[in-house]
This record gives sequence, C-alpha cells and structure tokens, in this order.
Amino acid sequence: MDVQVITSEFEKVKITRHILQQLPEWFGIPAAREAYVEQAKNCQMLACFFEEEPVAFITVNQKFTHSAEIDAMGVLPAYHRQGLGRKLMTEAKKQCRARNVAFLQVKTLSADHPDLGYAKTRRFYQEMGFVPLDLFPDLWGQANPCLQLILSI
Repeated sequence: MDVQVITSEFEKVKITRHILQQLPEWFGIPAAREAYVEQAKNCQMLACFFEEEPVAFITVNQKFTHSAEIDAMGVLPAYHRQGLGRKLMTEAKKQCRARNVAFLQVKTLSADHPDLGYAKTRRFYQEMGFVPLDLFPDLWGQANPCLQLILSI
C-alpha cells in the first residue's frame, strides 16, 4: 500500500473519524476523539488505503519552524503488524526533513497507566527512534498520565 498525501479538509475529517471510531481502545473518549477529528483539518495528513478504504493515517502539526508534533495516528485493527505505521512514520519523517524540521514529538499514555494497547504504542514509537522527554501526570487528568516522546530528525 502506498502512502498518499491528503490535502482536502473534508477528506482529512472523513479519514480521521472513520479510523478513530474503530479504535476505541485508544480513542474511546468521544470528546477527545472529535477533537482529533477537528484538529486534522489543520495538520499535514498521510494515509494508506486498501482498495478505496482508508486503513491507516498520521496527522502532523507543525506550529514552529524546526519542530512538529504527531497529533494522531491510527491503523485499523485488521491491518496492525503489517508495517503501515512504520511506512507512515518513515514518510512523515521524510516530509519533516524536507521542511527543515529538526524534532518530531508525540504525546501518549505513560507507562504509569497499565493499558496494554498503549504499551504497544510506546514500544512502536521507541522502535522508531523516539525517546522520552517529559512526563505530564495531569495534562489529561490524573487517570491518564501523559508521556512526551521526541525524535531528532
């Protein structure tokens, strides 16, 4: 599956909503999920499709000249462990380098929370070269401690 750049705000919203709704283990809070959907409009988006169905995406928000943040990333469960996340991340890093971005960051649930799905998420980011930068125990509420990871690209 090829990685495609998505520029249409309508398509960004449609893809983000379609995939995140099918990932309740990670995006189960409706208000938070809708925030990611809305934020997608202002992010750079890459997506993978099977036939014409979106099956994976990443949104990157570049607020500053030399740094960007992964706002959201999702792969439909049937497509996990097939290299799509790695493919999206590789292309996102390539595009960031082309824009002279030096650092890519991401926030995820910290290891202080026992969620096994997020343990896999942290492992994925660490395999992609991200390292822990900071811990925000209250950013998402005490029940959801936030870990900030960073990658020098």
